[in-house]
Amino acid sequence: MTTRRSFLMCVAGVSANQLLALGPKAITNSWNVCDFGAKGDGLTLDTRAVQTAIDSCNAAGGGFVYFPTGGAFLIGTIYLKSHVTLHVDIGASIIGSMDRLQYGKNTGLSPYYPEEIDRCLIYAKGATNIGLAGDGKIVGKSSDSYVQVPGATGRDAEQRPMLIRLEECTQITISDLTMERCGSWCIHLKNSKDIFLRNLRINNDRQDGFDIDGCENTTISDCHLVCGDDCIAVMTSSPERPVRNLTISNCMMRSLCSGLRFGPLSKGNMEDITVSNCVIYDCDLGGIKLGMFEGAEIRNCVFDNIVMDRVTAPISMFVLTWPDIGSTDAHPKMMPVGKIHHIQFRGIRAVTKPGPPDPRPDQNSSMFFHGHPASAIEDILLTDIDVTIAGGGTVQQARRRDMIDADRIDYREDGGVWTDHKDSWGIPPGYGLYARHMKRLVLNNVSLSLAQADARSPLFFLDSQDVSITLLQAECAPEAAMVTVRNCSDLTLASTEPRTKTTLLRLEGENTSSVELVNNDSRRYSSLFECVDGANANIVKSN
Repeated sequence: MTTRRSFLMCVAGVSANQLLALGPKAITNSWNVCDFGAKGDGLTLDTRAVQTAIDSCNAAGGGFVYFPTGGAFLIGTIYLKSHVTLHVDIGASIIGSMDRLQYGKNTGLSPYYPEEIDRCLIYAKGATNIGLAGDGKIVGKSSDSYVQVPGATGRDAEQRPMLIRLEECTQITISDLTMERCGSWCIHLKNSKDIFLRNLRINNDRQDGFDIDGCENTTISDCHLVCGDDCIAVMTSSPERPVRNLTISNCMMRSLCSGLRFGPLSKGNMEDITVSNCVIYDCDLGGIKLGMFEGAEIRNCVFDNIVMDRVTAPISMFVLTWPDIGSTDAHPKMMPVGKIHHIQFRGIRAVTKPGPPDPRPDQNSSMFFHGHPASAIEDILLTDIDVTIAGGGTVQQARRRDMIDADRIDYREDGGVWTDHKDSWGIPPGYGLYARHMKRLVLNNVSLSLAQADARSPLFFLDSQDVSITLLQAECAPEAAMVTVRNCSDLTLASTEPRTKTTLLRLEGENTSSVELVNNDSRRYSSLFECVDGANANIVKSN
């Protein structure tokens, strides 16, 4: 154990106020890895010294294991233990070895995930009251390729170690650090609870930032994530372990994929979740994506006060059925149909990426809500929504009515679970929102603008019931309709306002019924409604 004097020397880069904030117990119960033989020169492998410091700290009842200023500590897998916090001082760094032999095989993600990301740099299982803190860095890899393991083949030969994985742990705090260049995911938390991720700077050009799997009571706040894949991924690998009581606030997210994604690993529920005061930007595969693929539920979630800039698909929701993720069967079973319900989106401002419409829903600029014929997406609220869409849709795309349905896609074809046939969806006939298999959908104070002209309707609904639209403002081509509905029932449009003179409502299909128009100024429209393809004008009540 360091003395008080040596501890003060090793944290010389920390201000007096920061040091005092740690408290007298932290000053007494502190272990400097250099006292256990760590060189910190970036060349010598310091794994054994660091692990000895962790073990000693744990055996003494816990405290802080310090990586002092100026050191670059090269390590393989280390195992964090109960009541131990790793503190990386300002100007210090922990660096992952590029030798795959230095990573333990007992840090387990396999077999449920098909990628070769079983190994990790910092691991704990079944620990309590653990943490990582400080103003220093944790760097996953110093070059772009790992040294091959002699004789390794298949999965073992392709391992890309994560930075941090914590399983079945409680009372986790990770704060203030910068994390860079991960081999795969940055922080993976599985089946754990009472978690705080605060003030973290993640720069992971390879894959995900935070992966939350089956965790409860998790707070993520004040983080900035720049990632090559999803910034924050929420998932459930076990039906018995839901994600519950998750809050995400005051975060900035930039991604080559999605800002925030739920699923596709979704065997357990994802519930009681709030996301607020966040900025999501420069995302190529969607801003907020909610996907239920394996038979559970996404429910009781609120997304509030979120700005998105240069993103595709600002909001998307899917209920689909995938083969069992992680199954080793040649033709894995299809999972049951799950549910998405009771979701609110409030105060969303989004600007989509420029470019023409794309056949992939997550690369298109439209919001895309798609339930399943056996499981409609239910009880959804969008209020105070302002979206600027790239536009560019053609008349032919506006007339399209052959969108494939969810139950007609077999995801076991052509390579298995990860071949998800996204191209087969095609460009939707609504530029702002395409919604299919919905029940009890409310849109209030929604504004849709276009960066370039688009021939499609702003809103398109198919096989949906109980849709209420109030205070809709939208740009719309004169030959299109503000809202197109096909085989829908119980639709209400109130106090709408077009930005160009057009038809308010286009009704299609003989199964369309029970439509009410309230307080829509007919002088602003060329016509209030039109009926085609078997729709009957008698179903419309107009005030």
